[in-house]
Amino acid sequence: MIKIDFTQPGGFPLEQHVLDKLQQGYSEILRAFVKYIGLDDTSNYVISGCQVSSGNITAGYLYMSGDLCYFPGVTGTVDPKIIKAIVTTTAPFESGSNLAVYTQAVAQVNASGALLSTFTRLYPVYDQNYVHTDNNFTSLLLTKLNGIESNAEVNVQADWADINPLSDSFIKNKPLLLPVLKHDSIGLGNFPNPSSGTTATTTVTFPSVGTDQYIVFATLKSRSTLGAAGQDCVPVVTSDFTPTSFKIIAKEFDTTTKNTELHYLIIAKP
Repeated sequence: MIKIDFTQPGGFPLEQHVLDKLQQGYSEILRAFVKYIGLDDTSNYVISGCQVSSGNITAGYLYMSGDLCYFPGVTGTVDPKIIKAIVTTTAPFESGSNLAVYTQAVAQVNASGALLSTFTRLYPVYDQNYVHTDNNFTSLLLTKLNGIESNAEVNVQADWADINPLSDSFIKNKPLLLPVLKHDSIGLGNFPNPSSGTTATTTVTFPSVGTDQYIVFATLKSRSTLGAAGQDCVPVVTSDFTPTSFKIIAKEFDTTTKNTELHYLIIAKP
C-alpha cells in the first residue's frame, strides 16, 4: 500500500508524480477489495441498484472489466444491453493547451453490450452468524429446500403396529386386517369313519390363543393321490370354541378307508 508522508519540513513537492502516487494508492485499495470479494477483471457484476422500481430500472454501480462504472438507469423494464464506456474530460493548461485529464468509466445502454440480466448481482451479508461456503448455492437448491415441509425427517421407518397418530412412524388409512391367531395342520388318518352318509366329530387342540372369540377356516386334505378311493368326505361345521380347542364335524359319503389331514386357520373376530 502506498503511503505519502506530508509532514516532512522544507516544502513538500506537490507535483504531478505525487498526485499520481495518490491515485495509485486509492486504486490499490479498490483492487484489493475487489479481489477479496472474489471478483475478476473479465466478468460483469451488479454492485448496487439497477433494480426494477416503479416501472423503471434504477441507477446503480456496476463492476465491468476491471472498472467501477456508474449506471444512470433507464426508463421501462426491458432488459437492456450494457457496455463499458470511457468518458474523457479536458482541462486548460498554463501552456495554453487543452488536454484530456479526467477519464471516467461509465455503463451505457448499447446494442453491442451484455444483457443486464446476465450480470452477477452481489448481495451484502449483515448476518453475523453467516457461514461462508465455497459451494455455489443455486436456484435449484433453493427450490428443493423450499419444498421440504417444516419438521421433516429423513428415512423415518413406518411401523404397522404404531397406533399413535402423532408418531412419525404412524401409517394412516391402514386397511382393516384381521389378526391371525393360529394356523396349523394335523393328521386325522381315517376320518371320518362311520357308515356312508353320516358324520363324525373330532376335537382340535392347540396352545392358548387367549380368546374364544375367533373364526375358524378349515379344510380336509387327502394324503392319497387325486382320484383315489377314500376322498369322499367334507368338513361340515366347527363348534365349541375355547381358547385352546374347537370341534370339527365332517360328513362321510362312502366307507372306504381314508388318510386325511386337517388344515385350519384361526383369526380374531373384528
